[in-house]
Amino acid sequence: METGCTSARNAKGLGKFLEMKFKVSSGGRLNEVVVNRVSRTEFQVEVNGRVYPVIVLVREGEQLVLSLGGRIEDLVVWGQETRSVARNDQVFELQIQDPRRSRSEGTTTVLTSGSVQVKASMPGKIVAVLKQQGAKVDEGEGLVIVESMKMQNELKSPKSGRVAICNVQVDASVEARQGLFQIE
Repeated sequence: METGCTSARNAKGLGKFLEMKFKVSSGGRLNEVVVNRVSRTEFQVEVNGRVYPVIVLVREGEQLVLSLGGRIEDLVVWGQETRSVARNDQVFELQIQDPRRSRSEGTTTVLTSGSVQVKASMPGKIVAVLKQQGAKVDEGEGLVIVESMKMQNELKSPKSGRVAICNVQVDASVEARQGLFQIE
């Protein structure tokens, strides 16, 4: 499945709309989600091949009131890396993989020990090392800054833990998918 944002033509002839593709995991299940914006408040949301019409009725801060195929849902959504969605008395945790935020697939690898290897997303030069071996790190915290094509990109820790291995130093060149850190 292709990932990212593309422009396409709406079947109803409403002109161009934005198509966004995501991978969303919840409860250990990975779902392919495609969101097509039909108008300012109307969307077609496809989850694993099944299409749902969605209309945003109210959006105030973290509160969303949606019409999902004619059924009204009052939701509260919060969080950044992990989204929490409250519906009635239930809370659902969602991990959303947005391909626009990751310059290439496969920048982290979960190892059998439960630790995670962080890899360079593209070739470049190390301009700053933000965490050293043995340092405590929180999920989303910066580990290293890599300069590539005159742009600086901060690689972040995919989980909270400790830096078990740090294979980087300032001014070193790195290749795409080269292992840089291991987080336990």
